[in-house]
Amino acid sequence: MVTARWEFRLPDIGEGVAEGEIVAWLVKPGDAVREDQPIIELMTDKATVTITAPRVGTVVETRGRLGETIAVHSVLVVFETEGEGAPAPDVAVGQTNGHAAPSDGGHPEGLGETDPGRGATLATPATRRHARELDVDLRSVAGTGPLGRVTRRDVEVYAKARGGPAQPPPPGHPDTPGPEAPPASAS
Repeated sequence: MVTARWEFRLPDIGEGVAEGEIVAWLVKPGDAVREDQPIIELMTDKATVTITAPRVGTVVETRGRLGETIAVHSVLVVFETEGEGAPAPDVAVGQTNGHAAPSDGGHPEGLGETDPGRGATLATPATRRHARELDVDLRSVAGTGPLGRVTRRDVEVYAKARGGPAQPPPPGHPDTPGPEAPPASAS
């Protein structure tokens, strides 16, 4: 048998998803993995997904740290594989071998961005990034979004209340308050 090193890249995990934040590594260098074994959990702006190993091998290297955002098609894991021929191709969500499966129990889009069983704070990667920029611990923020999700607006309100720098969301952002109704005119 011939052994080869193979770079497994983050597959295209859904329409409009360009990146994901590393939530948990489920393997480490030296681990032997079987096909379809969960190897990493990634949080996208739509859901948390579990990426599985596309084939049998040994983990040589993992790329990225917890909390780091990684782009689609970036190398996630370097495997050492046995056998001849080319490695299995990267696979996208929705294909039958499940190389990227929602780990949020199938919540509708935009809900369940983390595994509530872990006690983790629900928030999108963009909200998490903004909280880091404002030095806000998301665990301290009360979420007003679906399922208690912390929104960008929640982070802004918290930062302003504690006296820290608060920046309003950009116009047109989903967390930007809509225009107020004009006062009723007296006729």
